[in-house]
Amino acid sequence: MEDPKYRSLMDYAFRALARRMHTSMELREKLRKRPHHSKEQEDLILTRLGELKLIDDEAFLKRHIENAQHSRHEGYLKTAFKLKLKGIPMDETKRHWKETGVDETEIARAALAKIQKKLEKIPAQKRYSRQAGYLASRGFSSDTIYKILSHFEDR
Repeated sequence: MEDPKYRSLMDYAFRALARRMHTSMELREKLRKRPHHSKEQEDLILTRLGELKLIDDEAFLKRHIENAQHSRHEGYLKTAFKLKLKGIPMDETKRHWKETGVDETEIARAALAKIQKKLEKIPAQKRYSRQAGYLASRGFSSDTIYKILSHFEDR
């Protein structure tokens, strides 16, 4: 017969995964906050969810990188930091980012295209500063920012 505490934690994990994908670290943290938590049950639940392919850090990583590149127009640095907070090591993120073969400068150009209209009336010096700040806040490296904005001569 199945332990009711285990069933309660497993139901909670299913509900959490029904809302959105989670990394194994995120789900561990959620389970630890539950009243009937135990380390053994936590390990059993995560193992079972892995067997059912309901929790997969590799798939989470790939999906997050794809969304960052194509939808949110975020650079590697911001993406890697967000994923590190979710328990994905930076070297894994870097490896997958490189595997996509997407040029970060193209993502930065797309990000800038979203705000170009707002910046049209601003003087060139201030516009350069705002664009650089915007790209930095989106997680692009200083090399990428300089490459994108280098066509501005009167900084």
